[in-house]
Amino acid sequence: MRIYDLTEQAVNDLSYWVVIDDVTFTDAMKISVDNFLEPERTDRQADDALIAASAGLETDFSFLPEPTSNYFTAQDFIDAGYADTLKNAIRLLDTKIYQINNKSFIDATLTLSNAQLLGSFTSPITFMTAPAAGFFINLHDYVGKNNYGTAAYDATGTDTLDLICNSIVLGKLSHVFLESGVSVIEKGTVERGSGVNLTEAAQLTVKTTTTDLTTGDGTIDLRILVEVPSSTFGASTPTLSCCNSPVTGQFTNGDLNGAFQLVIQHNYNSEIVMGVTVIDPTGLSQYQTFQLGDGDNLFINKPNFVTVEFGAPIAAGTWTYYFVITT
Repeated sequence: MRIYDLTEQAVNDLSYWVVIDDVTFTDAMKISVDNFLEPERTDRQADDALIAASAGLETDFSFLPEPTSNYFTAQDFIDAGYADTLKNAIRLLDTKIYQINNKSFIDATLTLSNAQLLGSFTSPITFMTAPAAGFFINLHDYVGKNNYGTAAYDATGTDTLDLICNSIVLGKLSHVFLESGVSVIEKGTVERGSGVNLTEAAQLTVKTTTTDLTTGDGTIDLRILVEVPSSTFGASTPTLSCCNSPVTGQFTNGDLNGAFQLVIQHNYNSEIVMGVTVIDPTGLSQYQTFQLGDGDNLFINKPNFVTVEFGAPIAAGTWTYYFVITT
């Protein structure tokens, strides 16, 4: 009888026997399925244990929180409603990074060349690009360093080096600073009070007050401290710097695709996304699982799309998403 003529046994059992043969055997022999699989099982279990240990996991692959305040604890998972797995630890870490980024002030610098300084009134220099709609630049500090060359600038005795946002002066460096005959560092003024109106989605530029500078051949280093809060006070405040940009928008259940995903096109040409948080119509916020790329098209174009996973219809009403992207 041939093997394919035998009756098929659909269910496996470790006590079953299989026939084995070898040139060293006098006759064919048998071995139990349990013993037959034992070498592979032993090696696999050892490899699994090594993987778990290398990843800092328990032997059952659950997350192993360090028993100090500087690491996630079991309570952190309980509070978030997560099982203590490595995947969920990464979710908690993403949320923490996002929260830290939202609370950070931005320390940005810019060096103005001689050509830029001589023409800054006619052609203002962009210091920070405009934030997204619903966010505004709030200046906290303004410092400049005049790197004197061989000739001082002529600021006509009155011109200052101004930080401008939508035609409103937010900060000034004095004409004495501009006309200095030696290298000098000045702490500029930050404008406050009536008339200093902050504008949403407006860039920050640098220019002299009334005319282009004449003469002078040095450079000037600028340093600012700003925040970029939401114009909806009390909401999350993603930040913007030379490299971090806030992305926010609103959506409803009707905006989800057939796979219950929200596909967001941001066009920042970057794959560095600092977590995605959504706020439901009642005001409750939660971290949301996301993928890079366009979910409608097999996650292509990862640098310009974020796909947020919901897995089911969402509650009626207007939802809001927030994330920060680094470029």
